Amino acid sequence: MECKELGPDAEDVARESFEKYFPIEQSATLTVEEKLPFMIEWWTKTHEHLIERGLTKTAVKQAVEDSDIELREGFMEIFDLLARANVPTLIFSAGVYDVIHAVLDKEYAKTETKTLPSNVHVVSNIMRFDESGKVVGFDGTVGENELGGEYIVCGSNHEAPGNAVIAVGF
Repeated sequence: MECKELGPDAEDVARESFEKYFPIEQSATLTVEEKLPFMIEWWTKTHEHLIERGLTKTAVKQAVEDSDIELREGFMEIFDLLARANVPTLIFSAGVYDVIHAVLDKEYAKTETKTLPSNVHVVSNIMRFDESGKVVGFDGTVGENELGGEYIVCGSNHEAPGNAVIAVGF
């Protein structure tokens, strides 16, 4: 996904970080405890980069609108079924809440209901914006270790319902 506001080298910066940290995240020889400091470093550097570049709420929405991001095949059908049955559905992601919500809003705008169902909740890193709409920080920390299926969730105000569907790897 391209965002002009981040500058012409944004893709290079993102690729360099990915090439450095993704192999660590996927390593079968490192423990979760050994990976964690690197994952925190990855999130921190990425968040700092977005703040330094002056990313805005408007730019996030525009980047998603201009992107060719698509939800996986069957996503809308499954989430429609869960909404009709009023099953609490949580999306856990180490990504950015605002981007995930913009993608969901874009996709649900194409549907008859036009809005995200009330049973769906996203637990992720939330951008904090100043009065002018520029990102100045992040609330909460959500990290994911896919190999171990373990999650680090700090600062989340979501209480676990008795039963819920949890969508991982959004």
